[in-house]
Amino acid sequence: MIIGVDPGKTGGITVLYNGNCDVDPMPETMKDIHDFFLTLKTICTIEGDKDPVCYIEKVNCDPRWGAKQNWQFSANFHCLKMALISNKIRLIQVTAKEWQKKVGLIYPEKITSIKKKKMGKALAQELFPDKIVDVETADSMLIAYYGSLCEREQ
Repeated sequence: MIIGVDPGKTGGITVLYNGNCDVDPMPETMKDIHDFFLTLKTICTIEGDKDPVCYIEKVNCDPRWGAKQNWQFSANFHCLKMALISNKIRLIQVTAKEWQKKVGLIYPEKITSIKKKKMGKALAQELFPDKIVDVETADSMLIAYYGSLCEREQ
């Protein structure tokens, strides 16, 4: 089981498992986040599969956001990490540039964040043609795909 996480409040979680791709919006509460990962760990344990691995985008606060938004973003990111750790799910942090390069998401030099999101959505739709892709969860899908490429190399 490979999990891809875009850690923002409007991000998402994508799970690649047994040839399936399940995409979920970010759970709303800390308990929901914990329980989400507990369920994934339990599925692997019951089915006798190897432990899941989670690839999560390594993020930093941005001074342009302001203090309140930075605190909220940081809280969500650390909640995700603690939920993974408490459920004994292997956690691999990856920078945006690292996963974007490996999956082939190369941006022109001057591009707006909206256009970046649209390019990510288009690539995710190409990689997962049977899924309905939106801009909120496209990055988690691409991070999970990145994780699958990394796991194949091991």
